[in-house]
Amino acid sequence: MKPGTIVLNVLLLAIWVVVAWVSFLPAWRMYLVGRKGVKSDGECVGHARGQVGKVFAVYEYADAAGARHRMTAVDGSSVRTGDRHDVVYNPRKPNTAFLWPVSMKSVRNHVLGGAALTLMLCLTSYSISGGTL
Repeated sequence: MKPGTIVLNVLLLAIWVVVAWVSFLPAWRMYLVGRKGVKSDGECVGHARGQVGKVFAVYEYADAAGARHRMTAVDGSSVRTGDRHDVVYNPRKPNTAFLWPVSMKSVRNHVLGGAALTLMLCLTSYSISGGTL
């Protein structure tokens, strides 16, 4: 192996580890909050728009201490301001919250998305390095 190829392989491996961590971490948080989270009553206080025009519903909820927090939910196009929905949050980090119920389907989709992303990165790095990984 050439020294340049070894450096490239190590660099691509480091990038792969970071991408895997970043893609699986949200699924792990979602799983934990779904199992050990605290439910609270949330109210839609407005909407936000993403970069590609996607509409997000902004929910406000209170934690056990009474502090107010906000979270955004992906499918906000059908939600009106003032609508109420249950929110589940992490009692240690109340800013980490999801709409209740947190389904295993959502967790699975996050994991599959992360797996697909890391697989694409592996195949790309394999082809970039000339098939010498």
